[in-house]
Amino acid sequence: MKVLLADDEPLARALLRHLLAEAPGVEVVGEAGDGREAGERIAALDPDVLIIDIEMPEMDGMEAAGLLRGRGRPAVIFATAHTDRALDAFEIDAADYLLKPIRRERLAEALERVRRRLDRPSQSDLPLSELLPDDGIWVAVRQGQVRVPLSEVSHVTAAKDHVYLHLDGRTWMHRITMARLEALATPHGLVRIHRSAMVRPSRVTAVIHSGKSLKVQLDTGTTLPIGPAYRRLVRSWPA
Repeated sequence: MKVLLADDEPLARALLRHLLAEAPGVEVVGEAGDGREAGERIAALDPDVLIIDIEMPEMDGMEAAGLLRGRGRPAVIFATAHTDRALDAFEIDAADYLLKPIRRERLAEALERVRRRLDRPSQSDLPLSELLPDDGIWVAVRQGQVRVPLSEVSHVTAAKDHVYLHLDGRTWMHRITMARLEALATPHGLVRIHRSAMVRPSRVTAVIHSGKSLKVQLDTGTTLPIGPAYRRLVRSWPA
């Protein structure tokens, strides 16, 4: 695996070179001191993965990575001291988001994630069921990202361009359209009942009639509205 390093701090690049020297099958093919130089090195060296800082002169890492979106290669791993850009990073399909100081174990995980990405066909060619190994969806958090198992989500609610994945005792916010999440979550047992809600039918304890409106009640005590277009889906649920 060919790796290009981009960081305006020589010491940071030296540390990464040291860590990568111990990684099997990895070759550091070049370095860059800013985002613009990284773009030039990518064109000349064709690396498999770009490990890039965010705050850099000329062109920052987020801008540089954004120019690569949709190309497939190189995969992008952010290595940064900034904890507040993870959502932006995964919006442009970053492979991982590492916080400095970089730990050897986290770097190894990031490289393994890139290997899996490079070893499989383009995601646009894959069925949706293969995009979620072990039914997990990766959600950006302040420390990086966490894997949320869709099979354990009791219900989903939406607000603007975000959704909220509700597990027992926890709620995870994820930036994705409801339509896209519906396609991903339906194979894992979640059913859309409203333009801004999905539920797991096994968690429904009652369907509540209130005048002309309908709601479902979950075993958590949560109630959610049933949209008119979705009422036919709940006819076999408890009344």
